Amino acid sequence: MKTLKRFAVCLLALLCCLLPFGNARAQSLAEEQQLNACYTLMTLSLSEGSFEAALEYAGQCLEMDALLDDTLRADIYLKQGYALLYLQRFEEALAALDTCLTFLPGAADAMLLKMQTYAAMGDVQAARDQADAYLETYPEQTEVYSVLGELLAVAGDYSGAVEAYTSYITSMEEAPASAYEMRGQCLLQTGHYAEAVADLTQAVELNATTQPRAHYLRAIARMQLGDNQAAIEDLDVCVAYLEEEEAHAAADAQYVPEIDADVLYSRYYRGIAHMQLGAYEAAIADFTACVEDDVNAETACFWRGACYLDAGDYALALKDFTLCREAGVEEESCLYYTALCHMGLEDYETAVAEFTECLEQGVMPEQALYNRGMCYIQLGDTEKGQADLEASLTQGIAQAG
Repeated sequence: MKTLKRFAVCLLALLCCLLPFGNARAQSLAEEQQLNACYTLMTLSLSEGSFEAALEYAGQCLEMDALLDDTLRADIYLKQGYALLYLQRFEEALAALDTCLTFLPGAADAMLLKMQTYAAMGDVQAARDQADAYLETYPEQTEVYSVLGELLAVAGDYSGAVEAYTSYITSMEEAPASAYEMRGQCLLQTGHYAEAVADLTQAVELNATTQPRAHYLRAIARMQLGDNQAAIEDLDVCVAYLEEEEAHAAADAQYVPEIDADVLYSRYYRGIAHMQLGAYEAAIADFTACVEDDVNAETACFWRGACYLDAGDYALALKDFTLCREAGVEEESCLYYTALCHMGLEDYETAVAEFTECLEQGVMPEQALYNRGMCYIQLGDTEKGQADLEASLTQGIAQAG
């Protein structure tokens, strides 16, 4: 289990094996000292992420073959495989790890690194076979499937990750909440929203303490299913957590909030859910907080404008859409909505000009014709208004056909 936990966070046991220093009076390094120096430098290079240097020192270690026993040889090849993996030289990494296993059969770190290498290569079946081989060697460590699921999820193979997490969950009498959360997240990524909600609900129920990420993921799945009210209840939990962390940070300048990157978007998605339910005041409050906190601020500004527009507050909507157009956000939609704002403000001449621009750019042509026609009628130009309204009907019929 310790091996798995160490591997799951990509930490190898990079401890230096200190070899005898030899005679301190000698003017040149003894062979044992040279080996110790190369081994230490290899290990330090790996810990610093200097993988090319690590490979060079590994090669120098292997050249001193007469000083090596099988355990040390295996360890050098293991570290060589680690460096090659992170250099994305996958075939060479597999060769080094196979050599390691030749000298030290059943070496746990080497088997797990092989699994990680296959996952990085996108060879799901080989990665799964390697997980099975690991489990044959270490029958009690079914957590290997959880590690495999994490690797596949990082590689973007969410379907494969779901299968791996399923193997992990079914191998245990009572799987931890984290397994259901991770499988739920992968199900969300694959569009299996109802199944995702079920897994994430299990994760929430298994956790004695509030875990905002599971609530956040379940909220997103529920929104995809159209259950915005239930999503808001989950997002309320997330926002309460955000507010608590923000209050701690405000009270203590040394406090560093621990907030999942996705959970930061809780106010934004709660605003979307409120908007979908027509609760514009609540949606505007959430979007305003996003703008002020610079969390997805430009898109939040756009949706706040849409809420203002639907609520009939055309001046504030116009201000938001103008800002979005200047920032290059949703430019086509902003053009159309800006025209609607001017229409709502009874600035019909400006609205006509903007609806005309919509038609020239092919933005919402049927709606633009209809609304421009209504503006012409308000301006007293019934002939143009009638022509636009007839054209909007003709276009609508053509599109329907």
